[in-house]
Amino acid sequence: MNLGTCCFEGFATKMKLVSYNRIDGKPTRTIEETEQHFTLTRDGRIWFSGYRDDNDKQEKLRQFQEKISPEAANYFLACIGFELSQTEVDWPGPKDSYWDLELTNEKDDTYKYRGLMPASDKVLSDMSDWLRNMLQTDTILAFDGEARFALSLNPEEKIFVGVKSIIDPNEEPYWFFYEGNNINIGDRFLAPFRNGQRYYNVEVVDIIVAKPENGPVPLRQQKRMMTLEDSMRSQLPNEFTNMFKKMNGWDVDNT
Repeated sequence: MNLGTCCFEGFATKMKLVSYNRIDGKPTRTIEETEQHFTLTRDGRIWFSGYRDDNDKQEKLRQFQEKISPEAANYFLACIGFELSQTEVDWPGPKDSYWDLELTNEKDDTYKYRGLMPASDKVLSDMSDWLRNMLQTDTILAFDGEARFALSLNPEEKIFVGVKSIIDPNEEPYWFFYEGNNINIGDRFLAPFRNGQRYYNVEVVDIIVAKPENGPVPLRQQKRMMTLEDSMRSQLPNEFTNMFKKMNGWDVDNT
């Protein structure tokens, strides 16, 4: 077994990927998965299972088996094998989301890697998108962690969304209700303020699913809370956002 950053040799015939979605201390997401296991063989067979850690217990939320064409499987394995034969991956910190990969070649030699999620390597990010497109689902963490999980809630629960202005990330979150079931940290909206008299571009920083009495703001304040809808999603380009950040002396995201 080759460990760490050892360059891969040979042709990849099998991969076992475990993606760890670190959400410690973050708001409770009712079906967001904290761990996913993904296995792919060169003949196109796929095994997948998703888990959630809750109160020191692991719950299996779903599993499935799939079959893709051997050509597609070999293309994917070849891309991953070639990339890991050429480059090193970023090692995660103690609180970072990360992935573990076991990659086996035609000689049955297994190489083991651990990398930061989201991956800074463009090829690994592109192959994550390739997996989601191939399986026709946005709920695969893969190497970049860019999965989208639909929310599920009980009739008495509500979705509370904490937002911050995209040009002032140091301000305290402002809370809205959300109508829908597909929202993630980092989503952007054109949100109403002052009873809809003004609208500001904001970014989602917290999501909490809870009964009103257990919400992030007191019940009396919830009476004045406004609602975000999917139709309010912002299409403001990053270049425009970065211009405002530079004008106000804030850090700029150059990705």
